[in-house]
Formats: sequence, structure tokens, C-alpha cells
Amino acid sequence: MKVERFSVNLTGNALHTEVPTIPQTSRPARLVWAVQSKVTMIEPVIVIDREVMNGTPCFRGTRVPFKNLIDYLEGGHSLGEFLRQFPTVTRDMAVQALEDAKDSLLARIA
Repeated sequence: MKVERFSVNLTGNALHTEVPTIPQTSRPARLVWAVQSKVTMIEPVIVIDREVMNGTPCFRGTRVPFKNLIDYLEGGHSLGEFLRQFPTVTRDMAVQALEDAKDSLLARIA
């Protein structure tokens, strides 16, 4: 699978991470891949549960606050470093959370 780099700008700091790109195969295969990748993340990646970390937004199934990911990236650390420090968070979960945050921000300012 190919990986494409992109930047996200939060609070004035340029952040870099990697996301998978759609494989360069036939159009039907790319469409199936895109549909499958969206379907696998139906459940929210970030959840708020008063019983977990006093309701702090955390990655689903973990006690890792989403803010930790943002803090790592703002501090100039890579996504890989964050994932090594918090092995209960998968790369897919982190990327989906960042994409959801980006979509939410763009919807709010549009």
C-alpha cells in the first residue's frame, strides 16, 4: 500500500502525518477499497464516557485522550512516535481521528 504525506495546521503549527492512498489498480478495485476503508470505521474513533478518564475524549477502547495525539503532533513529534508511546491506538484510529477533526473544523468555518 502506498502512503501519502499531508499536513494539518492546528493553532499555527504545521503538522505532518502519513495516510494510506488508494492503490493504483483498476477503477472497480479502487472503489471497493475506498468503500471497505470507510466501512471499517463505522463506530466513532473518539468517544466520551464519564466512566473513562472522567469523560475526556479518548480513543475508543483505550484510556488515551485524543488531546495527547494533538499535543504530540504540535510538539513536532511524528505520528509513529505517538503510536510507539501508545500502542493501544492503531494507525487507522489515529488517522481517522485526525480526518474527523479536520472535517469538523472545515465544516465549522465554512
